[in-house]
Amino acid sequence: MTQPPHCLSTAAGPSDAYASPGVGGWPAPTWAPAWDVHAAAPSQPVKGHPTIAPGELGPDPVLDAYAQGRFGGDLQACDDLFFESPPMSAYEEYAATCGIRVKQFAVMACTDLE
Repeated sequence: MTQPPHCLSTAAGPSDAYASPGVGGWPAPTWAPAWDVHAAAPSQPVKGHPTIAPGELGPDPVLDAYAQGRFGGDLQACDDLFFESPPMSAYEEYAATCGIRVKQFAVMACTDLE
């Protein structure tokens, strides 16, 4: 039985997947993502605009209540709206902009604006 090439011994010693820059003998990526999911809150305050009334976002009365709560100043209601709303919905878009106050996903959570 033969071993895969990355497991074979070499003149310099046995191959160690963890000693190489990549994982499992693969080369390390040469690109880096443009965003970091573990990024800290922005060091500069996020410039926001006044909240805009949600209008008609959809047929769900619970999500409408969260949106109205956000318009009334409740930042936690905005975060709840984001996590409870269907993906790609008008509810999610309203929450992702913290009530159209900031650019979409400018903050990890609307409560970060406090």
